[in-house]
Amino acid sequence: MEIMESLNRIIVFIFIIVWFQSNAQNTNNQNNPKNVNNGDFLFPNLYWPGTFENALYGGNFSSALNVSLCDTVNYTLGGKRSWYLKQNTYQHLELLTQGKGTFLVRFQAKATNAIQIVVKGVYKAEDNSSKTEDFVVDILGDNQWHLYEKEFVVTKPYPGPRTGEVLITSYNPGGVDAWIDNLEVLRNSPDEEELIQIKGKAIKLLKNAHFENGCKNWFVPESRVNISDQAIITYSNGKEKTKVLCLSLTESNSVPAAAQIIEGKSLANKTIRISARVSFLSISEDASSWSGLLFSLKNGNSADSELISSIPSPHWYVLGLSSPPGCMTKVSAIYKIPKNASKLFFEIAVQNGIKQNRAIVDDILIEVLPDK
Repeated sequence: MEIMESLNRIIVFIFIIVWFQSNAQNTNNQNNPKNVNNGDFLFPNLYWPGTFENALYGGNFSSALNVSLCDTVNYTLGGKRSWYLKQNTYQHLELLTQGKGTFLVRFQAKATNAIQIVVKGVYKAEDNSSKTEDFVVDILGDNQWHLYEKEFVVTKPYPGPRTGEVLITSYNPGGVDAWIDNLEVLRNSPDEEELIQIKGKAIKLLKNAHFENGCKNWFVPESRVNISDQAIITYSNGKEKTKVLCLSLTESNSVPAAAQIIEGKSLANKTIRISARVSFLSISEDASSWSGLLFSLKNGNSADSELISSIPSPHWYVLGLSSPPGCMTKVSAIYKIPKNASKLFFEIAVQNGIKQNRAIVDDILIEVLPDK
């Protein structure tokens, strides 16, 4: 009997300890939402430029209005820039989401007096117009950096079908100096609608698709002159080196466009996928966020042949949606090849709005997809 009573006391004691530990953990989580210092989010940050060290472009950036970047002392530890909320000015940063689900906007802010940041979730109304749902974040006016976050749910993405918009907005009425830094947009729930990648059969109709043979088989679209050997550069990701095609409008060791003619008879009336690994080596502020690298496929043997539409359309990789400079990303699109296809004109080109930025391309792959 005494043994049983002792065991019962031990069990009660253990229960009390566990209860206190659990309660303490809950309290810590309230002060440290989502364990932000632990980096334990299941999903990656959609907006990597939110430290503002590389301006605004990249990582699901869409547009900005009256956004001013500040490089004075008012930035968080380890940084050199922040977003300054100009006085007597309305300003917003428009970012993109993908799919339905729960998302989290998280940032640090500092203000000399109280001010509001409004997170606006954009959704599609019944008439297909856009509506917004506002989530107000009250910023303390103690001139200290604090962490803020606001969760919102996307059920009807606008403009759609999967692309949604979220705006981080503020109107500074004056008399307040305020800054935002380390802005993040995180998916906070699984993407149940994420598209399944259909397996295809790789074919080798495109020659020198990895550029290991330099510029061989690639030519300037209009003149048909072989592209310069200087356009094939060695790229290193820190682990391995590889040959890549470099494209730009201004640099000498690059070309603005490169093309190749593909034998198309074997692809007639088939559905194919064209993919490639791409990256920008720089992202400058004077460039257009919706300009970048454009892939095109035409039904014929010249640059002015009829364009074959793609899904998604256009088949591109733009500065505003890109990964960090030097980080290779795979982009792809699906094409339905016409029944009368004989020759196909495949072209890669940079758009005028890219300015002085450089893009690189590697590992171009053509796959035939199964019939539905």
